[in-house]
Amino acid sequence: MSRPAQLLPTLAAGLVLALALNLPTSLADLGRIGTWAVPLELVTALALCALLPQHRRRLAARLLAAPLALLIAFRLVDWAVWRMMGRPVTLVFDVPLAGSLIALSRESFGLPATVLLLLAAALAVLLLYVLAARLLSGLSGLGGARPAALAVTLAAGSMALAGMATPAPGRQVGLPLVSLHGFHQVAAQIERAADAADAARRWRRTAEADPAEAIPPELLLGRLDGVDVLVLFVESYGRTALEQPSFAGTIRPRLAAWERALDAHGLSAASGWLVSPTVGGQSWLAHATLASGIRTADQASFRVYLERASADLAHLFARSGHRSVLAVPAITKAWPELGRLGFETVYAAADLGYRGPGFDWVTMPDQYTLATLEALERGQSMERRPLFLQAALIGSHAPFTPIPPLVEDWGLIGDGSLFAGLPRHGGEAREVWRDPASLKSHYLDALDLVLATIQGYSTRFVDRRTLLVVLGDHEPAPLVSGVLDERRVPLHVVSGDPALLAPFRAWGLTAGTTPGARAAVRPMEDFRAFLLEAFSGRSEQEASAPAPGRGRGNGA
Repeated sequence: MSRPAQLLPTLAAGLVLALALNLPTSLADLGRIGTWAVPLELVTALALCALLPQHRRRLAARLLAAPLALLIAFRLVDWAVWRMMGRPVTLVFDVPLAGSLIALSRESFGLPATVLLLLAAALAVLLLYVLAARLLSGLSGLGGARPAALAVTLAAGSMALAGMATPAPGRQVGLPLVSLHGFHQVAAQIERAADAADAARRWRRTAEADPAEAIPPELLLGRLDGVDVLVLFVESYGRTALEQPSFAGTIRPRLAAWERALDAHGLSAASGWLVSPTVGGQSWLAHATLASGIRTADQASFRVYLERASADLAHLFARSGHRSVLAVPAITKAWPELGRLGFETVYAAADLGYRGPGFDWVTMPDQYTLATLEALERGQSMERRPLFLQAALIGSHAPFTPIPPLVEDWGLIGDGSLFAGLPRHGGEAREVWRDPASLKSHYLDALDLVLATIQGYSTRFVDRRTLLVVLGDHEPAPLVSGVLDERRVPLHVVSGDPALLAPFRAWGLTAGTTPGARAAVRPMEDFRAFLLEAFSGRSEQEASAPAPGRGRGNGA
């Protein structure tokens, strides 16, 4: 076989590795010249092999192939995470979350499929190693002058160092056909770890200057005295649900129907936008941001939040005399940190008494969660303390199938066992996720059901002494939304007392359940400060009393 023919497999391996290293964030960018550039990572590895004596090059090729394969594998993982989550991988945070991701895959696609997926990932890394070893041993085995190899090594190294000093990953350095994606990713991981440490320090400094400390205890959230404040987070509910034509054709009519139903029951609504700290997942970052009033965009900041959660909304409402309750139906395992969040009562999945079937990752229908919370917390005597309730609605969480039905008569829900005999909608998760159109359709159906559930709940259970706050936690994954970095999420507030909505209107929300063209866009972390400023002071009853000065304690 001729030498050119012998080189073909080696060159093919190099082409595959180069494309993997240069893989752009968007498939639409495959035609850009940088996609077909020569990666300096490969040039550097080849030059290092060529520097060695001929008899040592094959062993060196095998040794260098391992880190090269891992670097390329990480590049592919980072690309996939960008596509799925709209953010880059940060190893210091994401490695501890790998177990949760595997658990989600097992619950959504089954154990056999998850095992096959993990095996495929391992085989992919092995294949990358084989290709890298083939490339390095094939080309370095050609022989050649070692001084020339030294020159190539020095040139590659100087260009690599220059490239690592540039701020943008993958930026071209001098030559239009040279790339540095792999080296930049190594530098980016170091930079992100340092940024995370800085973010945690900033979080601590911000928490030390808490404006809530300046509010007299007897005035803290006083204008919400006797008012039940219900905060409902809607999973994967972002601006694209109202703006993307494929979603808006269903969601906007749903919001309009909700508004008509509220009007028919004498209720009012206002809507706007908040900017979430996360995209595509990690809902707890949005929960922490809203509660603390400090942007919590990574796990380092979240850990600090757990350490210093003594001034979050749950604690503040408890100090104002409210009973604080958290409902997290997705939590199925022990989570000791929940005790630090200041809620008197926490309802995890096992605490809600559900006796019906599960719906893949979704442990129970949101309708059951809301009906049960209403019975447990608001169906008590009139002598009870006002309630601050935060609940995570999970019906629109991936994999978006199967989808439970909506029970028209809420009085029939009981312990949830009736859902076992009702039809469910949606195919197998593995089939749904193979088809992008089917995935989007199932997401839309799941989100529409959650909003229909909230519509039914609000018209039945919201009154003049209730302030219902509904907001998205984050956009769905870019794989679903088609948008990489959209962070705006809808905010709706509903009450039977228009006076409770007046501060929200002054804050920039527009009337109704659909945010208007002029609706304000506020950082999610600003919500806590707004709530404290707008609703701290004397309640209407205290302001009209002839002898003011009654302090409000934590008792009934």
